[in-house]
Amino acid sequence: MKKNIGLLTIVATLLAPLTWGQAATYKKLPKAAISKATASKTVIPKATVAKAQKVALVNTSQHRFIKPSHVNEEIKFSGSAEISRSTSLYDLKNGSKYDGMDYLVSLAYKLPTGSVSTRLSYSQDLNDQTGENSSINDSNLTYSHKSDTLLKDSNSAVISWSPSFTAIVPLSERSQKVEQLQTALIGSVSLKVLAGDYTSLSGTGLSLSISAGQNFHRFETDVNGTTLNKNSSNQSLAAFYSLGDFTFTVSFANKIRWPYAGDVRQSFELSEDITYSFLKVWSVSLGHTNAGSALKPNGYDSNISLIDDDNSLIYLGLAYGF
Repeated sequence: MKKNIGLLTIVATLLAPLTWGQAATYKKLPKAAISKATASKTVIPKATVAKAQKVALVNTSQHRFIKPSHVNEEIKFSGSAEISRSTSLYDLKNGSKYDGMDYLVSLAYKLPTGSVSTRLSYSQDLNDQTGENSSINDSNLTYSHKSDTLLKDSNSAVISWSPSFTAIVPLSERSQKVEQLQTALIGSVSLKVLAGDYTSLSGTGLSLSISAGQNFHRFETDVNGTTLNKNSSNQSLAAFYSLGDFTFTVSFANKIRWPYAGDVRQSFELSEDITYSFLKVWSVSLGHTNAGSALKPNGYDSNISLIDDDNSLIYLGLAYGF
C-alpha cells in the first residue's frame, strides 16, 4: 500500500524553502502524454508530468492579472481577457522543452445571492507545427455564493467564507474523444483572511479552499484502455501581499484523484508570481510554476520541490478587465 501525503504534511515539507497553495483547474494534456499521464499508477513519471502540466497557466491563479480596484458594486456584468506565454525554465536539449501560448476569456454576472461565472480558453503548443497538440480547453459554469463575514475588526481585518458549485463543460479533444467525459460536478468551500484595504487586493491576504468532485464518463477507461479518475479533491492554500500597484502571490495545491479502479493518484502544483496593475483595468504578470507527482517513484518519499529540471515553467501574461 502506497502512502498518501496529507495537506499538513505537504505544508510542513514546504516550510523549509517556501510554503503555499492554491486551487488548481482542469488542464489539457498534449496527445503524446495522454495515455501515460492517466495510467493507473500512483506515481507518474517525471517526463510525462512535464508534458502533461505545461498548459493553461492563466487558470492556475485567481489572484493573478486583474487587481479589482476598478470594480463598481453597481455593475452586474464583468469579465477579463488574458493572454500568456509559458516556456520551460530549463532546456535539457532532449526535445522536452515546452513553449506555448494560452488565451482566456472569463465572464461573470452578479446575482443578489452571489455570482455566476464561466470561462473559455485555448492552449497553443508552439513546438507543434501540425496544431495537433493545440486545443480549446474544457469550460465551466460556476455559481459562487456571496461571502459570509465571520470576523471584522477595527484594524481593517476581515475573515469570510463562501461555498461554490461548478459544472464542467467538456470541450477539449481529450475530454470528448479520449476520455469521453460527459461532465464533472465540483463543490468547494473557501476561507479568506484579508488585512489592510480588504475592498481590493491591497494589503495582505490568505485563502484556504477544499473541493470535492465527481467525473461522469461514458466508460471507466479511455480509448487507450487506461483507467479514468472518478472522484477528486483539491486542498489549496494561497497568499498574497500587495504593495502599491504590485501584488506578490504564492499558491500551492494538493490534488488527489480516486480512479474507478487502482491506487489513489496524488499530485501537486506550486506557483509564484508578481503582478503589476496599471490604468486600473490592465495588468501584467511574471511567474513560475512547478507541478508533478506528489510522490517519488518509490511511492513513499515526497517529490514536492520549489523548482524541478523537467517540470518548472516560467510565464508572462497580460490581462484586461472589464
